[in-house]
Amino acid sequence: MKPTTSYAPRATRMRILLVEDETILRVSLAKELAKIGHLVDAHDRPQAALAALAENVPDVVVADIRMPGMDGFEFMEQAQKTHSDLPFIFMTAFGTVRDAVRAMRLGAYDYLTKPFEAEELLLQLRRIGQVRALYDENAILRKRVERMSSDDELGTSRAMAQLLAELPLVASSDETVLLTGETGTGKEHLGRIIHARSAREAGPFVQVSCAALSAELIESELFGHEKGSFTGASGRVIGRFERAQGGSLLLDEVDDVPLAIQVKLLEVLQNSTVERVGGQRPIPVDVRVIAATKIDLMPLVKAGRFRPDLYYRLNVLPLQLPPLRDRREDIPGLVDRFLLRYSADRAFSISPDALDELIAYPWPGNIRELENLVKRLIVHAAHGHIDVDAIPAHVRHAASVARTEPSQGRGRYEETVARVERDLLIEALRRSGGNRTRAAEDLGLAPSTLRDKLAKLGIEA
Repeated sequence: MKPTTSYAPRATRMRILLVEDETILRVSLAKELAKIGHLVDAHDRPQAALAALAENVPDVVVADIRMPGMDGFEFMEQAQKTHSDLPFIFMTAFGTVRDAVRAMRLGAYDYLTKPFEAEELLLQLRRIGQVRALYDENAILRKRVERMSSDDELGTSRAMAQLLAELPLVASSDETVLLTGETGTGKEHLGRIIHARSAREAGPFVQVSCAALSAELIESELFGHEKGSFTGASGRVIGRFERAQGGSLLLDEVDDVPLAIQVKLLEVLQNSTVERVGGQRPIPVDVRVIAATKIDLMPLVKAGRFRPDLYYRLNVLPLQLPPLRDRREDIPGLVDRFLLRYSADRAFSISPDALDELIAYPWPGNIRELENLVKRLIVHAAHGHIDVDAIPAHVRHAASVARTEPSQGRGRYEETVARVERDLLIEALRRSGGNRTRAAEDLGLAPSTLRDKLAKLGIEA
């Protein structure tokens, strides 16, 4: 490569992973790139570059095609298994049409044939920087547009207004947040709002459902593992904490984290470091943790199923989402929002009688169940109008029962809600032929939540 003499427009500073087995070219190219402000991590073997890639993700890779042990195409294939959007610029002294076509088909950004002028590579880097800047700008704009109306999806009732009034202080802090509330009340959505309003907005928002992972998998999923750390660990895996670097991590269903993992989770929160399974050194992480749970953790603490020190470490900034049945004034607005979202640009309306049924219904699955029901109503509304006859029979029946005794005292009301909920669960199981997964989906519940409710109400299925 010929040395550069001038490059008027200063390039956006970028992190470049350079892979070139020719020492003279590698050193001279690294100097040229560093001269204009780029941060260059140079390697003579693709195997070493892959190891470096696991530690730090660059903005662009500049790699030779013909290298010993692994060619550039195989190197890109391996790298894009974990970093699919990483741009590659290939360089080779064996430039052929076949290589160029193959590079582009594999997703390379560009292809340079040695020897090449320095300006050729710098121009490509500048273009990648411009594209990246536009992408980042568009992503920020999309987040702002989404944030403008994101609160409406939680509701505008007095109960929600009180909760949303706390968001500016919660979002501006970097302390852990504990979101509580029944399944389907919008904890994940609230977690995203907190992240979007925080100083970490430009960073990643990573979510993990602790209930969806077995005790054997959750440690690796959260903290990652090294190659050979257990049977089947064929390579290094980066955990959710490391993926959330510079952003926020939502630990959903945190009550399902096993006690043994709770100890390690507490250490991460206290020390801001993680240690991969099979790892030999702590890795610093800069992550804000937002935990969510559908149940009150204190009874678990008293029963010895949840560590008290972890509970207090998570419960620094608590926010509780009320169930939909306790804020029925939010239902009309939520129905309108879901009709607009899922109507595919068709005009839909709902009759006052049909809306009354939805307002009276106790919603054991909360907002998630309402959203799923609105989707179903849209599918069956042939003429764009939803009348009371379109409301499922089990919803109308439960609404009728709930209307009869809501004013006879809190204890009596809770008994009525429990009875209605029992009828709903039994009806959902009947419609699903006893399939709990389909019944949970029908009600807008997580399978683990349905399991807990069935056990609590003594329903066998």
